[in-house]
Amino acid sequence: MKRDCPDPNAGNDNDAVFVVGKSRSAGWLIDSGATAQMMPHLSDLFEYKDLDSNIEVTIADGKKIRVVGTGSERLTGIDGKRIKMIDVLYIPGLDRQLLSVSRLAERGMSVEFQKKSCTIWNKSKAIASGKKVGKAYVLDCEKDMAHYVEYAGVDSEWELWHARMGHLNKDALAKTQRATTGMPTLEHKSMTLCGGCMKGKQTVAHFPSRSMSKTTKALQLVHTDVMGPMKTKSKGGARYVLTFVDDYSKYVVANFITKMSEVPVKFKTFMNWYENQWGERIKCLRSVNGMEFVNKEMDRLCASNGIAHQKTVPYSPQQNGVVERMNRTIMEKARSMLYYKGISTMWWAEAISTSVYLINRSTTSTHSSMTPYELAVKDKPRLDHLRVFGSVGYAHVDKAKRTKLEPKSFKCMLLGYAENSKGYRVYDLESNKVKVTRSVKLDEREVDGIYDSAPTENTTVIHLTEDLDEVVQYEQEQQPAADEPMGSVEGGHVEDTEMPEAEQDDSTGHELATVTGWLRLRK
Repeated sequence: MKRDCPDPNAGNDNDAVFVVGKSRSAGWLIDSGATAQMMPHLSDLFEYKDLDSNIEVTIADGKKIRVVGTGSERLTGIDGKRIKMIDVLYIPGLDRQLLSVSRLAERGMSVEFQKKSCTIWNKSKAIASGKKVGKAYVLDCEKDMAHYVEYAGVDSEWELWHARMGHLNKDALAKTQRATTGMPTLEHKSMTLCGGCMKGKQTVAHFPSRSMSKTTKALQLVHTDVMGPMKTKSKGGARYVLTFVDDYSKYVVANFITKMSEVPVKFKTFMNWYENQWGERIKCLRSVNGMEFVNKEMDRLCASNGIAHQKTVPYSPQQNGVVERMNRTIMEKARSMLYYKGISTMWWAEAISTSVYLINRSTTSTHSSMTPYELAVKDKPRLDHLRVFGSVGYAHVDKAKRTKLEPKSFKCMLLGYAENSKGYRVYDLESNKVKVTRSVKLDEREVDGIYDSAPTENTTVIHLTEDLDEVVQYEQEQQPAADEPMGSVEGGHVEDTEMPEAEQDDSTGHELATVTGWLRLRK
């Protein structure tokens, strides 16, 4: 395609030279002279990052325009194929959005120009087409609007903490910030639609928010219920989630069980642990009138420990509305976190465990100035260790666990917070293992469903047990009953150092390495 324009290879080597056509019609101009993808509209970009450095591009008339930031755009091509364009430069005042032919070539694609149209090929597959408009070729693609809902970029500190806290709403996030330590003061601005929230949260009629009785301290009344069976087994073979909610503090505990008959054993463990830790006794247990709760073993446990067991009337779940609402909140958070990062639902147990961890550290409508954690444990929780669930990054390997020639880190995905130790549960994407680590560097601002990280048949899980601060290992085929954490005992802090002593800036950073190689820079 011939153009009356300067040679982009001429002139100052520190300049990026491209052509702006006179046509201002909508669409991407396919430009053989452009050295990068360029966009004048910030609203069309997601995964956006500001560039702090003074980077400029030079247009055909010699005028220099500053590059403000970089981002990505998603289009729908031939036969509905989804096309993601990355490293798009945001340049306010640019006449057109430019699609660089040379940039496509660097990624192994080619553009075939015909008399009135053109086709973009990815190896042997046609992925997009264009048409000739005047003297220019314009990409014939539609914006993938579903993508803009699902992948709204994390372009502010407020949105980042919204994701870290399991997609907490703006009012609760502001109250939680005041009731905890470690979270910065956040300036809330109008946020773009959050795909995780849109997909993960449901709109249904609420159970009445008023409790049937008024409690004044922890463990006076404990609500319990079972969710399940889940369609997919967890890594340890669990199909059900047994939840306990303290009526006073709204502190919640989740247990993962393989069958209903485990309920009495888990209740006994819950009772022994929390009565000892909190210095209070369970006075009353409220459950549904199902066989998992109404049986000789449960009757014996309650009677021998002086616990009154209240059962709801059949088909009246609103009588146990506290735990019903809690279960809904847990599932909404878990779904939102999974969908937000595009993670396989095979990780539902990890997402639920993380949801519980975050709920206990978020304020509630009942106690807007204190979190369930503080009400129950009598200590204000720190949140500076929180990171976005499902983020991909690199975890550090201790010297004692590697030789001098072995790598110092491994690529991983964050699955939550370890129990009984200050660490993070991560999925080793290279060895197919779940591990606990204290030091990890994560790219939280990458919002893309490219990691369908479901465990395979041979997944090995290395983790801390519920009772012992030690590492155990087993193969998935053995399917032990309790591989997931309870989701209530304290976890730790993270990010590139030992936690929690040091705070770290975990943002992705705007390194020029993401730009160099395809854009000649002017500083």
